[in-house]
Amino acid sequence: MTALKDPYARFGEGQPGATGWYRLSFVVPDRIGKFPVPKSGYNLSIESNVLGSWEIYTYKNGKPAGLWSKDGMNKATDRPATDWMSDAPQPAQPGDKFTVAILAMASPLGRGSPDGYGLRHLRLRFAWGHTGGRQPFYGSVYAPGQGSGLLGAREMLRSKKGADLKALQDKLRGPIGRLDAVFAAAETGQIENLTKAMIAASKDINDALKK
Repeated sequence: MTALKDPYARFGEGQPGATGWYRLSFVVPDRIGKFPVPKSGYNLSIESNVLGSWEIYTYKNGKPAGLWSKDGMNKATDRPATDWMSDAPQPAQPGDKFTVAILAMASPLGRGSPDGYGLRHLRLRFAWGHTGGRQPFYGSVYAPGQGSGLLGAREMLRSKKGADLKALQDKLRGPIGRLDAVFAAAETGQIENLTKAMIAASKDINDALKK
């Protein structure tokens, strides 16, 4: 496979049948940042979003893996840029090797797309009792120009203009400035501290979005 200088660049613009593969591998460490990975196991996952149509194949120690996917495969077509596709949950222990392969395709494939295809997002997620804080913290987009949490704030900032944009920027300046509390909580190595900080930050952001 070709190593891309910029894996997030777009490819195959206007080309019928344009496809490309992305692949990554990692070994589960003893710690993820400040958080130890329990010897009994930990739920990890790769979350991604690709421009166009795509399939994601996950392998754990050389075998297809994924409790909610078909033989380790997830697929999607024309998902909004704010959506995440997850291969969670992936029970994992230190030393397990994961390989993720992503087949990306222009959509429509036969006629080609002026946008081509490209990897939009890719992140490693670890899940151990903090989902209740994580989901409202990232939030979601309900409709064009509407949403909650960080994703909703981004969508509303993207869609507003002029005086409305400035007013929203002013409202969000405080909540965004206080996000350092979330990073500080992550540095404690205590998952409950991170959960509480995420919940407080999401309430702060959503209060600003509602005003």
